[in-house]
Amino acid sequence: MSVYFGGLVTAAVLWFTGPRRAMDKGDHILQWIDQVGSVFCFVVVPAVAAAMVFGLLLLLQHPRVLIRLRWLRVKLIVVMLFVPAAHVFLSSRLALLREAAAQSTIDFSAEWQFEMGLVAAIAISTLIVVLGRHKPKLGQNRAKAFARK
Repeated sequence: MSVYFGGLVTAAVLWFTGPRRAMDKGDHILQWIDQVGSVFCFVVVPAVAAAMVFGLLLLLQHPRVLIRLRWLRVKLIVVMLFVPAAHVFLSSRLALLREAAAQSTIDFSAEWQFEMGLVAAIAISTLIVVLGRHKPKLGQNRAKAFARK
């Protein structure tokens, strides 16, 4: 999970410190977009896939006990909804930007959408990390939930 989160932050640093509007249109913007895409392709996507596989393996150790925990249910729902949506949205915006850069134009709308999607991905990933690390009760009385009947 830390490699995934670090990859997102790396992509954000590359994106927000890159040449974007300051440079003239040309090959360097296309190379810069490809660098950001490479971080996603070779770091973020494999890391989130590995984190999901290892999380599933941990869940399968004691599924009946773990599925009763509210923090885990919330985390699983957020991961199931967010990860595919973020992947589709960010990859489509990056494809639009790559296409615009290849035509030597700048698509400000796709650029802004990619930036907001990246910020949202980091924010929701932070929520996932906090849920997994701090395991909040979320109003659950664990003694009552795990009492033998």
